[in-house]
Amino acid sequence: MSTLNEKLDEYDLSQITKLSNDSHRMHTLRLQDEAWIDFVEQGSPSPHIRDKIFSSWTYSRELGIDPYHGHQKIVDQLTLHKVLQEHQELISIADHIMMGLLAYNHKGHINLTTADGITLHSCGLDITPIGSILTEEVQGTNCTGRCIIEKKIVYVLSTENYSQSLRKRNMDCAATPIFDANHQIIGILTLTMGENEFFHYHTLGTVQAAADAISRQMQLQRALETEKMFIESFDEGVIVIDNFANIHVMNNYARKLFFLDISLDPIKYHLSQIAHFTDEQIMALIDGNKHQDQEITIRLNNNQLLQCIVSVIPIRFSHFVLSIHEKKRIHKMAQKMMGSHARYHFDSIVGQSKLLLEAISIGKLSSQTDSTVLILGDSGTGKEMFAQAIHNASARCDEPFIAVNCGALPRELVQSELFGYVEGAFTGAKRGGAPGKFELANGGTLFLDEIGDMPIEAQINLLRVIQENEIIRVGGNQSQKIDVRIIAATNKDLYKLVENNAFRQDLYYRLNVIAIHIPSLKQRIDDLPLLMHHFQKKICLALNKPIVEFSPEVTALFYHYDWPGNVRELENLIERCIHFSQNAKISLLDIPNGTLNMFKQPSFHDGITHESNRLQHTEKTHIVACLQATHGNLRKSALQLGVSRGTLYNKLIKYQIDPNRYRR
Repeated sequence: MSTLNEKLDEYDLSQITKLSNDSHRMHTLRLQDEAWIDFVEQGSPSPHIRDKIFSSWTYSRELGIDPYHGHQKIVDQLTLHKVLQEHQELISIADHIMMGLLAYNHKGHINLTTADGITLHSCGLDITPIGSILTEEVQGTNCTGRCIIEKKIVYVLSTENYSQSLRKRNMDCAATPIFDANHQIIGILTLTMGENEFFHYHTLGTVQAAADAISRQMQLQRALETEKMFIESFDEGVIVIDNFANIHVMNNYARKLFFLDISLDPIKYHLSQIAHFTDEQIMALIDGNKHQDQEITIRLNNNQLLQCIVSVIPIRFSHFVLSIHEKKRIHKMAQKMMGSHARYHFDSIVGQSKLLLEAISIGKLSSQTDSTVLILGDSGTGKEMFAQAIHNASARCDEPFIAVNCGALPRELVQSELFGYVEGAFTGAKRGGAPGKFELANGGTLFLDEIGDMPIEAQINLLRVIQENEIIRVGGNQSQKIDVRIIAATNKDLYKLVENNAFRQDLYYRLNVIAIHIPSLKQRIDDLPLLMHHFQKKICLALNKPIVEFSPEVTALFYHYDWPGNVRELENLIERCIHFSQNAKISLLDIPNGTLNMFKQPSFHDGITHESNRLQHTEKTHIVACLQATHGNLRKSALQLGVSRGTLYNKLIKYQIDPNRYRR
């Protein structure tokens, strides 16, 4: 079966991350609407449309599909009857899983189609008629059609559909294939979100999990019916019980979960004998209902707690299939989907200054322990890079790295984000509750950035977690043991915050076990050439441009600047310069006017001001010389200067140069 992290490429994942911001989302949808109108009317391409969507629009147009008056096509009754008979088992198994998925999207709907796009089953609002054909050849660009072509999980925004009838519903879709045991596609599952709702990583993961569950249950049912116990191949615990909770089948994975001897014959045991299942838990498992992804905690016979996700599927002859996942494995799958990992190592940190090397040395030493680390430094100095490097050099490097910006979280959501919440904890709480960042980081590292902005009430609970190594979800009363290494960071003076009663003193001392001070760029200005070389190489590679150099005038200007935004400001400035540059060497002409003015603020001392004035004079003289040589021809002058005509126009205005004076 396919794994979650194979489903989406990095571009699609980054787009979904941006779309979680409401303002960015509305802006994107508006631009895509305009792009669609331009395409339908003129066939114009647009940078606001994904390449694969634009290719699909083009294909739809070539097929002659009317974008304004698209129509549904339904197979004839004889064909539909045959298709439904052939897929009866798939429909039966998928039905309850689809209903469980719909519980999280009350205003949306879910379609199940064949591998070639014929609708087999639908549930929810605004359902698709059974027998409808949802291929691109019939409906133009749509989510199910894209999934059939790409053969992996896909998403299509409402504004990316080709047909106006699909676009005007203002609904986003996610679709994923359903595979059989031979990894052949046997169906497509498509979730259409309700109006004014939109999906993110967790929604995509939920759709994928539903498709995987359908695949697993089909394999389980066939294995049991044919008495061939293929369940050993599943990467999960599988137990088959009857309506008295007597065990009939148990795979080796389940034996390991419950710390049972592999040679144990499970048929001789009752469910309560392999672990301390409560009466309520057992009754819930054999109540005859289908249960999907129920979160329960089981006390094992060795007194350890097994926190797991259990699904129950009733099968014929009053038997039930229990599918058991360790909760920490589910979290790891979500982490892979979200890209929750550390990318940077100590080798990624550029510089040779004494202060930086001292910070790196302390960081490497701290990576060999599990002690709490407090990283101190101004904004833009690379605090998270240090945190990731410490994680990757530690014994936890294969475990999750979860970063949380404490300053970006709304005050009322801080605790639920960090510690999770149970179902019904507050209005709007998700069914089944949700894990917090501590649970997601279990076994790995939790990076608490901007810790100085954490509300006092959350500081109290954080202190308890550090002391007890356990959490309690918001609205819950059951504690969970966790194993998390904490790295905190701030650009504030925490001790002053303690004196002003804005930060708890006991928490300060708990966090300040190993302190690492990251020097500002001004404090390690000798690293400027190394950083400039590193960024220009990295940025040129990313932009697919030849490697550039910086003129001595620009380098001198950089040396005399205070860099209040530190390394981040330097990287952003170099990227802007490379964008503006039309030549192999970046000169003062390539620096945008607004940025160049930034270097001329009164904060510069007299010597620096003099240097800046000298550089301006040199730039103006250079422009005049080119105008004289070209007799005022702006196109030729821009080519000689290696800048765009727009940049040259701006410089002429800035220095009040009239090109007509040099024309003949």
